[in-house]
Amino acid sequence: MTGPETAGGDQRVFRLLFVCTANQCRSPMAEVIASHECLVRGIAAEVASAGLMAGGMPASRGATRATAARGLDLSRHESRTVTAELLGMADLVLAMERRHLIQIAELDMGFLERSFTLRGLADLASLLGPRPPAESPGSWIGRAAGARDRATVLAHRPGDDLPDPMGGSRRDYRRTADEIHRRVSRILTMLFPDHPAPAVTSPSG
Repeated sequence: MTGPETAGGDQRVFRLLFVCTANQCRSPMAEVIASHECLVRGIAAEVASAGLMAGGMPASRGATRATAARGLDLSRHESRTVTAELLGMADLVLAMERRHLIQIAELDMGFLERSFTLRGLADLASLLGPRPPAESPGSWIGRAAGARDRATVLAHRPGDDLPDPMGGSRRDYRRTADEIHRRVSRILTMLFPDHPAPAVTSPSG
């Protein structure tokens, strides 16, 4: 990551950061899922993840299995702690829970202008619709931030939280990966409508 998008939208690479608690389950899964989505859509992006706890740990076994089932590799993942520097370099920050947003705000309130929960931005994306060709990604994200209720953006709202599958079953991890994929796909479709997901063809015979 080298810096956020300029006001004029003059940027070749979009920088996306996912944040969760330990950077061992949800955000690593989101990182590899989003990276793959950007790749197949032809979106020039750098995707990263971080957590609120101390780093240096591998992805959880459940997360590694869930992503491997999708053909994605988390075997070399090593958790790291979110910092103001990482947040400052991101064009968009997607947290897994409201409490993660609160801790991001404690580092710098300015980061909230481009920080959302994954569920929250996916819902807003559907309301905002596809980004117009003349609008920059940063401007679309700014409109999303402006559409939120500023009085409650940091309030506790359990429905906005993506449950942590840590310690859960394979089904729990699979459900989490499925939801991450659905919501990331919705966001990318609205944020980069000129880069649609490739059509999936059914095998013949």
